[in-house]
Amino acid sequence: MHHDHTGLPSRNATVAHASTSARASRRVIAFLLLTLLVFTGCLEGGAVRTGRLLPANPPGTPVDVYLDANPAVPWEEIGRVYGEGTHSTASLPAVLRVLEDQTNELGADAVLVTDHWIEEEVWVDAYGISHVDRRVFAEGIAIAYLR
Repeated sequence: MHHDHTGLPSRNATVAHASTSARASRRVIAFLLLTLLVFTGCLEGGAVRTGRLLPANPPGTPVDVYLDANPAVPWEEIGRVYGEGTHSTASLPAVLRVLEDQTNELGADAVLVTDHWIEEEVWVDAYGISHVDRRVFAEGIAIAYLR
């Protein structure tokens, strides 16, 4: 601790220490909030049944994804599914996993992706830091193979 000419602790030294501590705390809080945003991400999806009622598949059941092809076997439409990611870390693979989850909820075997796109907007904040807002969207037809 600093002492002034009277031998008493200097107030300035205490104030400097407090502001450094406050800055460090703010940095930690900002980091935790940013980490929370990155890991929560904003992924959502939905499904609408348009065909027959099938029991749901167990979560995580593998689903065939047809992005630029059609199945070589006969199939029927079970429903329509969509997925969307709205965060700078959103990706097409993550959104396709949402489609797979929705397809499993409908009890279907596969999803034919009928449309997908990625939209990005880059902007600079008041501090000169660049940010990327990304929106990834995909939709498709949940199908069941005819056996």
